[in-house]
Amino acid sequence: MYGQNTRVIREQLAILLRQRRIQHRIGGPGIPTLPVTTTSAERRLLGLQLGRYRHAVLIWALEAVRAVDPSPHIPLTDRRNRSAASELQIRLEEWARRSMRRPSIDELNCPQRYPILTAWQAAARAASLGEHDFGAGISFSSLRGDQVRTVLKDAATVTRALVVLDQRYGSIPGWHRLGHALRVDEAADHCIELAASCGTDPSVDLLGWRPRIQLIEGPAPSGLAGVLHAHHNLLATLNSIPDARDLRRIVASQLIVSRTLGGLAREDTPLYEESRDREQRYERLQRWTRDLYGQAGHGTPAVPHAFLAASRAKALAHEDLHDAQQLQRLLALSRQIDDRLGRIIEAGARERLFFERVPLPQIDSRSAALVKVQAAEYTPISSPAAAGLVAFARENFRGRNRGEGRQVPSQHSRAQLDAALRRQNCAGDGPVAAV
Repeated sequence: MYGQNTRVIREQLAILLRQRRIQHRIGGPGIPTLPVTTTSAERRLLGLQLGRYRHAVLIWALEAVRAVDPSPHIPLTDRRNRSAASELQIRLEEWARRSMRRPSIDELNCPQRYPILTAWQAAARAASLGEHDFGAGISFSSLRGDQVRTVLKDAATVTRALVVLDQRYGSIPGWHRLGHALRVDEAADHCIELAASCGTDPSVDLLGWRPRIQLIEGPAPSGLAGVLHAHHNLLATLNSIPDARDLRRIVASQLIVSRTLGGLAREDTPLYEESRDREQRYERLQRWTRDLYGQAGHGTPAVPHAFLAASRAKALAHEDLHDAQQLQRLLALSRQIDDRLGRIIEAGARERLFFERVPLPQIDSRSAALVKVQAAEYTPISSPAAAGLVAFARENFRGRNRGEGRQVPSQHSRAQLDAALRRQNCAGDGPVAAV
């Protein structure tokens, strides 16, 4: 996820910005009263490794600026008016050409002897993982304007930290200075000023790439842990559009779970409020799906886990609801299942896999039953904008796992890195001082 990866990058860069006497931190000279523990050749190898870690963070910053570029199809050299983001992208591309190669997989995971290398390794590992975010929703076309400026500001702040560290590490053997520090710093400053003047939105931290949920094998535990086990496996297997009958079964199982938990929970707890709200939403969804038809789909793997979740929930007692951590996990899984079902209903309507029963003002004379019923026809739910099941699912189920109103933990790391950079400016340590 974008917020998790960028938080690690910023935290490690803030740690590195607070460190001085760099030669001493890799076993070299720096403090007269302490011995030198590494040779010049060893420090050169360490300097080369630091350069490879820096390259991984640099490439992340470059990819972040590219991801929020509004005109990626126009070459930078052909643009008449360069924006602040375009100027920063040009400077970062120059740095990337002068920089070293990427670190290997072993370098990103092997244990390090010195804390300074450990910090760089963690930042490089998070940067390598963070590149996956730019193909999973972190792009100019997928974000709002304030979210785009947040990504741009993050990349610019990381760039400023790299500028300071590039100058500070100049005395390390094997460390290659990238040059033009003042120009890069000015381009990053312009992006930060643009973001500050127009506003940002940290909700982008909740977007990006997420690892696929894996099925939990083995026997299920008893009590609330068993319900968690079934919910987890339901979410892991609910990765395709089921047919209408399987969809009704999954909806019915979640209605049973919410109704049971709401009856067991105390009225002054968040579990009670959320379970009752979820019960009402699933009651309405169940009424909607009664008139739903569709034989195409593949929801068979998810139905057994939905049945297990309902049966295990009905076996719970009041004593099983005392573990706060398990309850939080259950609520989080329930929100993810709600969001997944909302997406499934929208996708099924878009692919014309679901049909809605529409009563006709006449008797069904074709029926072979002794008692004739009202005739009906099934029409595809093809318009996502039309009022009905799709609109209800989008309004009441989509976005339930985004944590509306929740404080984004990555904001603290942004404040940390900004404070570390301000201290460098006050101390006169930066690109201007180096020039």
